[in-house]
Amino acid sequence: MKNQTVYLSSCVPEGGLYRYELLADGQLALQDHYPAAEPMYAIRQNQIIYLLLRAPFPGSEDSGALALRIQEDGLLVPIGDLQNLGGAVACHLALSPSGRFLYTANYVSGSVTELPVLPGGDLGPLRSLIQHEGSSVHPKRQTGPHTHCTVFTPDNRYLCVVDLGLDQIVLYAVDPEAGIDPSPHFVSQSDPGYGPRHLIFAKDGHTAYCANELISSITTYRYDAGRLEKLATLSTLPTDYTGVSYCAAIKLSPDGRFVYVSNRGHDSIACFSIESDRISLVSITPCGGQSPRDFDITSDGSRLICTNERGHLVTVLPVDQATGQLQLAETAMPLAAPLCVTL
Repeated sequence: MKNQTVYLSSCVPEGGLYRYELLADGQLALQDHYPAAEPMYAIRQNQIIYLLLRAPFPGSEDSGALALRIQEDGLLVPIGDLQNLGGAVACHLALSPSGRFLYTANYVSGSVTELPVLPGGDLGPLRSLIQHEGSSVHPKRQTGPHTHCTVFTPDNRYLCVVDLGLDQIVLYAVDPEAGIDPSPHFVSQSDPGYGPRHLIFAKDGHTAYCANELISSITTYRYDAGRLEKLATLSTLPTDYTGVSYCAAIKLSPDGRFVYVSNRGHDSIACFSIESDRISLVSITPCGGQSPRDFDITSDGSRLICTNERGHLVTVLPVDQATGQLQLAETAMPLAAPLCVTL
C-alpha cells in the first residue's frame, strides 16, 4: 500500500481540517492543520477542497461554504470569500458534473442551496435556494423537512436530495449551464418513519442504495431516466440487537463489489455484497469507537477510515478485499468531534 492523503474534520469551535498521511502500517501521521470553526463536511475535486462550516457568520445560524486550494507543499489556502448558504447546518455537498455549480443540503432548515463555481474554483454568492416543506411521522425527528444529502444521478441529469424529515428522495433536473430547476422532477417516497439519510449509486449506473437513519436499514433502488423504484430493504443490525441505533454513512468499495453502512449506537459497520440488483449481508464489525458518523475506503481498497464523533476517535480498519469483511481496528487516534473523512 502507498501512503494516502487523508483530510479529517474536527467539528469544534477551535477545530478545522487536519491533513494526515495514512502509512503502510495503518497509522495516521499528522502533516498540517487548516483552522476553521465547526467544519461539517468536505469534498475534494482535484486540487480544490470545498468545505462547509456550521455557523461562521456572527449573529446568524446560516452555514457557509469555502473553496480551498491545495498547494504543492500540501498546505490549504482559501480561494475567494466564504459564501453564505442561506440555510442552517449544511451537512453535505455535491459538485455538478459540469463543474459549474455547488449544491448543499442544509439539514436544520430543510433546504438546498446552489452556488456558482467561478473560473479557478472560487465560489460565487448564493444563486438559488429551494425550501422543502412538510413533515412525516416521527414525533421528534420529522416535524419538518431535513435535507441530508445531495448526489447526482449517474447520467448527470438530476440532483437527488435526500430528505430525512419528509421520508423522501427528491430529484431535480439540472442543466449544465443554467443550473437547477426548482420544480421537483420526481419524488420517491420512503416508508413512513424510515428517515432516509445518504444515497449512493452503484457502478452499473442503474442501482442505488440509501441508508435509512431512523430504522437502521439499507434500501436498494433501481434508477432509470430520472426515476427511482424501490426494490428491497435490509436491516444493518444483528437480528438479536435491541438497543437504540441510527445509520449514518454509506459507501462503496473501490471495486464496486461491496457496500458499507455505519451504525451509530451499535457502533459498527455493516458490509453487504452486491450481486446485480441484490445485496446480501456479509458481516457487521465493531468500528472501534463510539458513534461512527462518517468513513471512507482507501483508493486501493485495503483500509477503511472511520470518524467516531462522540468517542472523539478516528479508527482504521483493515479490509479483506476478497470477502469485503472488515477486521478489527488496527489504529485508534484521538481527535475532537471528528465528522468527515475526505480522500
